[in-house]
Amino acid sequence: MAQVKLYQIVYSQKTLEGLAPGYAALDNRDSPKNDWREYWPIRNFLLNEALEEDCLYGFFSPRFQDKIGLNHGQVVDFIKSSAPETDVFTFSPQPDMGAFFLNV
Repeated sequence: MAQVKLYQIVYSQKTLEGLAPGYAALDNRDSPKNDWREYWPIRNFLLNEALEEDCLYGFFSPRFQDKIGLNHGQVVDFIKSSAPETDVFTFSPQPDMGAFFLNV
């Protein structure tokens, strides 16, 4: 089974202090592209970090647990209980939106 690394995007001291247990912080406090919202830190991470081949990465909003109702452990358990050949997992409070956009 692939390793799972989950990051919570932080964009202020308050969101850093509220980092949910289990998540690593993906710091976006000094973003030069605030209008890119959560896309900017994810893009930077994927372009600038050495990615491990046998690792699944996840990037989450500070409000993810409020919106979805899953904590870090539940997300990891779900991923690890899935078929090993699964490449992508999506979590959304509006699952119909995943069907609406064909590129998701």
